[in-house]
Amino acid sequence: MREPSPERQRQLTLMLFEVALSTSARNGRALPDDVVWLLTRLALNAPGTAARLPHVMAGLTPEVRTAVTRLASQRMAQVASHAQRSDSRTVAAPTVLSVGQAAAALRISSHGVRAACRRGSLHAVKDATGEWRISAADVEARRPHGTDT
Repeated sequence: MREPSPERQRQLTLMLFEVALSTSARNGRALPDDVVWLLTRLALNAPGTAARLPHVMAGLTPEVRTAVTRLASQRMAQVASHAQRSDSRTVAAPTVLSVGQAAAALRISSHGVRAACRRGSLHAVKDATGEWRISAADVEARRPHGTDT
């Protein structure tokens, strides 16, 4: 087994925080300062993941919650912007695709698309509901030649 990328390590750590925070009986006590510090650093370095984890977001200060939400939104805008830089043949097409749409265009399974998104092979981010949103321009660039979907 190979070591996960630093980005994936941050995502996994945030997910573990979410599980711990959701199952702990905090008894109304505030999180210790060092836990809040670590949670803040992780959330700011993986805002897309942090924004989808309600217990993690609740453990952050209001200022950090705002920053994480803003950073996650900026990342979604970057994916949309990347998709808009496609050539004139795809201007009328949607700029962001669902997993199913990308799978159909690439002629691979939905699982293959999700795996490519996790690896970073496709420019994609997860939206607020946890669904992958994939750059249409990136899918177009990787589409098998001789297909018109």
